[in-house]
Amino acid sequence: MPGAEGGSGRLLLYSVELPPGPGGIGTQTHQMALHLTRLGWRVRVVAPYGLARTDAAAAFDRAQPYSVVRQRSWRWTSVRMAGQFASALGAALAWRPDVLVAAGYSAVWQGAALAKILRRPWMAMGYGTEFLQGGTRGGDMTRAAFGQADAVVLCSRYTERLMNDMGIHPARSVVVHCGADDDVFAPGRGGGELRRRLGLLPGPVLLTVGSVKERKGQDVVIRALPQLLREFPDLVYVVAGRPHPHPEFVELARSLGVSEHVRFLGEVRAEDLPGLYDLSDVFVLVSRQTARGDIEGYGIAVIEAALSGKPAVVARGSGTEETIVDGETGVLAEPGDPADTARALGALLRDPALRLRMGAAARRRASTEGTWAYSVEQCDSVLRSVARLPSTAAAPR
Repeated sequence: MPGAEGGSGRLLLYSVELPPGPGGIGTQTHQMALHLTRLGWRVRVVAPYGLARTDAAAAFDRAQPYSVVRQRSWRWTSVRMAGQFASALGAALAWRPDVLVAAGYSAVWQGAALAKILRRPWMAMGYGTEFLQGGTRGGDMTRAAFGQADAVVLCSRYTERLMNDMGIHPARSVVVHCGADDDVFAPGRGGGELRRRLGLLPGPVLLTVGSVKERKGQDVVIRALPQLLREFPDLVYVVAGRPHPHPEFVELARSLGVSEHVRFLGEVRAEDLPGLYDLSDVFVLVSRQTARGDIEGYGIAVIEAALSGKPAVVARGSGTEETIVDGETGVLAEPGDPADTARALGALLRDPALRLRMGAAARRRASTEGTWAYSVEQCDSVLRSVARLPSTAAAPR
């Protein structure tokens, strides 16, 4: 019987990512499992090792209040996908969930089949890039899978529009913004000590946290540096994320003569992230859509920066636009435009009082509607509706 124990249910969360490997989907998967467990669900996560070492993944899994079944990393071959589906089906049959959640489009494809075999309701998580596959075979599978879901949770209004534009209109769709961990990210978390340890030049610090690639726009910020350095000669741009070093971006900085003002840190230890936000003056994530259709569905790092009391410059035209209130908690810039990025960053760099005011406003906003607890309570409400369990959380806004 669903909800036999204290109004709770058994939930299987099937995802393409899970920490300790990097990735926003994995971060959300972990936080959903963690907070849903606290809300009374019995949760099992099925996910691949990803980029994490098996020993690190095993240590992470043992520390969680939910159970984990690990798969080999995703590979785009029919044999490997069939093997992953078989392992997910085995885990689901053993767990006997009342409801399923699938996160990441290849997991959503398989989640639709799992729900049909198990005859269980299910919820799909949508992030953005999966809705830009057009007339491909993957696009057909995405349309079919998301269309079958009992509910779809989207990470932004932008992502919801992409889904609808693809012709997908599920029985129920709800926008639930991702959150950040307010127990971890806050002002005054050791930025001064970390700055000394990193040996950063004295002067203002710009920061981007995330995979180092075209979508995230680190190259746009590097191209903006020559203009910014004329006014702020001690400026440093810190880039945290894989891969490290990024040869194209390193060469770009060298060719523009700004190498001394760019620090590529690679993947940063989780315990150093709060200090990294703390030492920065402005967070910047000027994501844009790539020619291959890769887009930014939201931007968890912007919320981490906001909880740390930092304003952000983000680009228009993607989900990151919804992470700030323009002119109140941050500034919008045109995507792929170094000059406009320099304009937005310069406005904050030359006005310390404005930075402090916007940073404080960003923290107030994130502390009320940008936490994982707030986000997962909304998902919990949708799940209980789908599984026909008593509601214990606030309805989604």
